[in-house]
Order: sequence, then structure tokens, then C-alpha cells
Amino acid sequence: MRSHFSKLLKLKYWDAERERNEGHWKGEIRTFRREIKDRLKDSPSLKPYILEIFDECYEEARAEASDRSKLSIDTFSVTPIGSLEQILESNWFPDDS
Repeated sequence: MRSHFSKLLKLKYWDAERERNEGHWKGEIRTFRREIKDRLKDSPSLKPYILEIFDECYEEARAEASDRSKLSIDTFSVTPIGSLEQILESNWFPDDS
């Protein structure tokens, strides 16, 4: 989940690398989504756990995205950029604003 969030954050905020890496990041995001959905399908009881750790994963992803992009952690929204349903939606990606 953290890696998924981290890629979404880089896609939304890392302007300098977006053009070069957007396709790769989107591909990885789709892979992460599929893996999460497969695990939830196999173990539906994990969904409450994912909801429980959602904010913690997002905060850790902010730090990871900051480390990888060299952007200040303050660049990345403190509030999650999407709901669990949105980030698992196959065709949802954060806007560029």
C-alpha cells in the first residue's frame, strides 16, 4: 500500500520527472492495484485492516516520495489524495493540480 501511495504522490507532485516517468509509474500503480485487489478477493477480512492502516501508510508514503524525489515532505498533501475506493479504482489517477 505504501508503494502504491508513493507512486501516486510522485505522479501528482513531481513535475520535473512526470513526463519521463509517467507511463512507468502508472504501470506500477496498476500492478499494485491488481495485487491489492487479488489479496482482498482471497481474504476479504483484510479490508478493515487496510482501512485501519490507511492513514499510516499514506504518511509513510509521503516520506518515501520525499526521499525519492528530493522534494520537501511539505510538498505532499497531509490529507490523503484519494479515498481507498479511489486509489483502488482501475482508471483513477490524481489530477495534475
